[in-house]
Amino acid sequence: MRDTSRILHIHRYLQEKSDEHHPLTTKQILEHLESQGITASRRTIPGDIETLTAHGIDIITIKSTQNLYYIGERHFEMPELRLLIDAVRSSKFITPKKSKILTDKLHKLISEHQKSELADGMYFPDVKPLNEEIYRTEETIRTAIGQHKQVTFKYYEYLAANIPRLRSAFCCNQR
Repeated sequence: MRDTSRILHIHRYLQEKSDEHHPLTTKQILEHLESQGITASRRTIPGDIETLTAHGIDIITIKSTQNLYYIGERHFEMPELRLLIDAVRSSKFITPKKSKILTDKLHKLISEHQKSELADGMYFPDVKPLNEEIYRTEETIRTAIGQHKQVTFKYYEYLAANIPRLRSAFCCNQR
C-alpha cells in the first residue's frame, strides 16, 4: 500500500503548481515532498502518479530523461471559470466580502500560473449590498419553495448612493 500522505501531497502540488505550460519534473516533486518532511525516491513518484491516475485524476506524463507531469483536465476550463468569476464580481446581491471569498475558492481550481490570466477580468462598479444574510435568505426561499409554500417579495431598487429605497422583504405562507 502506498503512502497516502505522500500521494495526497503530490496531488495538491500538481493542482497548485502545474498546467500544460508549466509541467513539474520528478526532481521538483521530490524537493516539494522533502520540504514537507516526506521521504520519497525517483522510483516512487511514477507509481504514485499511476495511483492518482487510476483514481480518476487526469495527470499527463511527458516521458523523457526527466519525466514531466501536469494536471490535464480540470473541473472547469478557463473560459468557464472566467465566466463564473465575472458573474460573481458583477452580481448585485453578493456582498464584496462574499465575492472575494467565492473568487478565492474558484481560483483554487487552477494552477498559480493560470490565476494571472483570470486577474484581468471585466470591470464592474461597486454596486453591491452589504447584507451578509443573503445566503440564509436564499436558502430560506429555496426551502419554502421545496415545501410548496407561497413566497412573496417586496422589491427595492438601488439609488446612486447604493442605499435601497425600500428594504427587501419576503414572506413564506403555507398554501
